[in-house]
Amino acid sequence: MPKTLIVFAGDDPAGAEAIAEGARSVRFAEVDVLPIDPPPDPTSYDAVVVDAALPDVGLLGGAPLADKVASAFGVDDAARWGTLRSLADRGCLIVPPAEDAHAHGRRVATVAGWIHHARSHRHH
Repeated sequence: MPKTLIVFAGDDPAGAEAIAEGARSVRFAEVDVLPIDPPPDPTSYDAVVVDAALPDVGLLGGAPLADKVASAFGVDDAARWGTLRSLADRGCLIVPPAEDAHAHGRRVATVAGWIHHARSHRHH
């Protein structure tokens, strides 16, 4: 079952919860919404969605993010794309934001499900 971690900054998880609602609408999806403080460990997740209000994606620690599905959310378009760039620089498979939070969460969880499924097969 694909697992998605949604990390938010500050004291208001409303934006993260809206994305989580969309992600949870995907069959078999597991979703956790956690604050950046203390920094969550993304190791066991298939996908990570990061609040663009975070000053640095490095706040997720040194955990490997390569080949994880990743996206960003927030009201500032430039900050969102800057965060996506930082995630891409760490080797993530980028899912661009959707038109609304529910669609965004659904898109991330769907792609995470595809990747999770593909990795479950042994190919020769």
